[in-house]
Amino acid sequence: MTREQLEHVLRAAAVIANENSMVVVGGQAILLPFPNAPAALLVSREIDPARAPIASVLAWARRRAIEASP
Repeated sequence: MTREQLEHVLRAAAVIANENSMVVVGGQAILLPFPNAPAALLVSREIDPARAPIASVLAWARRRAIEASP
């Protein structure tokens, strides 16, 4: 997924959720500060947009990390 594609999905998610901003959690979040990311970082087709307050998003991310741990 390119940054352009990510921005498109985020705009659509914001419209659907009736929000002015979204939080991106996961691997595609790297595309936001690095618009010219190397091809290896463009492989994933998934994003995890969230409209929840950042504390809730961080708690969710911690739970996912714990669940994914071996």
